[in-house]
Amino acid sequence: MNEGILLANMATNFYKKPELLGGGGNSFEGWKIPKEMQVTASGSFISEVADQKVIITATGNEVVTGTDSVKIQISVSPDAIISKIIN
Repeated sequence: MNEGILLANMATNFYKKPELLGGGGNSFEGWKIPKEMQVTASGSFISEVADQKVIITATGNEVVTGTDSVKIQISVSPDAIISKIIN
């Protein structure tokens, strides 16, 4: 969860940064999960990026029951970060 929130904050910072300074200029388009954070000791992370929204899905390495890993989804919009446990 912590790494997912860190990624959400990175996406928000990209959104707010002007294009001239390497940001999105009020758009999430062009933001990507940094290569070194796509797979970490905690799990793996993927993103779906649109102009005004990013959805980050994280699959943890820790198995809860049987073969199910913990999975969370974090929705990032210009004014909110919402996280939920998928399983």
